[in-house]
Formats: sequence, structure tokens, C-alpha cells
Amino acid sequence: MRPVRPHPVLSLAPEAENAAAWKQLPPLTGANKFEAVKDAAGTAVIAEAEQGQPLLVVGEYSRGRVLALAGDSTWRWWMHGQAAAHKRFWRQVILWLVRREDLEQHEVWIKLAQRRFNPGPA
Repeated sequence: MRPVRPHPVLSLAPEAENAAAWKQLPPLTGANKFEAVKDAAGTAVIAEAEQGQPLLVVGEYSRGRVLALAGDSTWRWWMHGQAAAHKRFWRQVILWLVRREDLEQHEVWIKLAQRRFNPGPA
């Protein structure tokens, strides 16, 4: 996976070192294929496979945000000595989705209406 445009989710190192940080990560072993990426305001492909297929797409509409990752194996980053990059990437995904990427306080609290949910038949 390689970044194709700057985005807070993709910042693994200071700007001058970020491209090198991404090149150090083991490649993903597989990915789903996006049939098409909607060409709409607020939607962008921010990372691609080496062959140019979209792997990471973000979108914003009003106050809502969405992120779709087609890759299947970011866990390999951790297993191959890149635990800090793995943690930083996934932390930034969550912080961006909840609009906390630019704030000093990076804690996110989730309050559920109930503590347990029955995954039984609907």
C-alpha cells in the first residue's frame, strides 16, 4: 500500500520521512477489489496498491466520515517489526473518523446504551 495524497490517517512519520516509513512496511498479502470509487465531493482515494488499484478510500458528507480499507493484512506490519507504525495507523484511523485528528486531547470515550449485545438471529 502506498499513499497517493497527503492525509492525516497516512502520517506515520514527519513529512520528510513519511514516504520512507511507508516503504519499510511489509506489503499486504491480499485485498478486495473496489468495483468503482464514487466520484463525489469529499471522496478521495488516499492509498493504492503498487499496480494502482485503490486500497484506502475516505469520504466526508456534512459532519459524517467514512473510511474503506480493501487490504486484508495490516497485522503483518506488527509481526515484521513495525508495531509502532501499525498502532499509529489504526489509532489515526479512529481519531480521524471521530473528528479528533487535530485536537491535543486524543482520548475517545464511547457510551453504549447497554453493555452487551446478543448476536443471535435477527
